[in-house]
Amino acid sequence: MDQIEPRPTRAALTYLKAIYDCSDGDGFVTTSQLAEHLMVAPASVTAMSQKLAASTPPLVEYHKHHGVRLAALGEQLALRIIRRHRLVEAFLVQALGYSWDEVHEEADLLENGISPRLEERLSRYTGNPAFDPHGAPIPAEDLSVPIMPVVALNKLEPGEQGLVRRVRSGDAGLLRYLTDLDIRIGSCLEMLGKVPYDGTVQVRVNNSTDIHSLGVALSSVILVEKSQ
Repeated sequence: MDQIEPRPTRAALTYLKAIYDCSDGDGFVTTSQLAEHLMVAPASVTAMSQKLAASTPPLVEYHKHHGVRLAALGEQLALRIIRRHRLVEAFLVQALGYSWDEVHEEADLLENGISPRLEERLSRYTGNPAFDPHGAPIPAEDLSVPIMPVVALNKLEPGEQGLVRRVRSGDAGLLRYLTDLDIRIGSCLEMLGKVPYDGTVQVRVNNSTDIHSLGVALSSVILVEKSQ
């Protein structure tokens, strides 16, 4: 018989995952950061943060003027739900032919209904992947997280190249736009120049003649591994 895990509510897990996403598991996240990430009112974030901090044992540490950060158990729960979410994304791409812009919302719907046994089988079926279709690290069974030597695209200097390793977004429209530009996981981007003051960058894609201008909001979520 499967082990039944005591877990907080779906809403609580959503907040824990959001805290991890905003902080990469390290340090405090402000109320405004979380509110923007979750697209909810700051008062709702404050109320949930206080509730999670008051649980036994506490899932977060909350300070009014610093924000919120994950407690040990909160981090474990966040990593577990993130693992299941990203394994679902990998399965949808490998088994059902979804594209990378289609999987995020589907995984959001499915992640909370996955048992430990199904999690294990999803991992085995997909080849125990270290990364999801967007290049995000998939926590291992012991919840350790692979380390990636990456920087944001806009941190490259003119003349430097990098291979796309991750796109920090599940936004379907953004991912479709990148596909149209032939920017995918593994694409080679060469930094050609930066527009002073506004953060726009010009990049060459896959050593072709195609040159694209990307604003700071886009170039900051494309993570690349610098080419030697």
